[in-house]
Amino acid sequence: MDEFFTAETLASVSGCSLLVYLIVNGVRAFLGFIARWLMLAASALVNGVLFLSVDGAAFDPVSLLVLVGNIFLVAFAALGLQETTVKGVAPTRGARQTGGGRVPWRSSWLD
Repeated sequence: MDEFFTAETLASVSGCSLLVYLIVNGVRAFLGFIARWLMLAASALVNGVLFLSVDGAAFDPVSLLVLVGNIFLVAFAALGLQETTVKGVAPTRGARQTGGGRVPWRSSWLD
């Protein structure tokens, strides 16, 4: 297997979350656009494309409700990935913080 992303990996929660993480940080780094709702918009885009690519996707109320739930699930999973990479785990007692500058790519989405 010589591919980083495949259709099967992007169809999983972790694959969609990683794609949302990359889209949001790419837009923030390259375009300088910072908005709190950007993660939900990227998640809606990724989940919408995935929903439309499924053969026989029905637009009944239950499927749309599941789609909305998946949008929030993927958005918050990507948010958790971002906050973990930015803040990490809480330092233990006696640990010393190193480094001083903030990198825009690794800044919190909630600030």
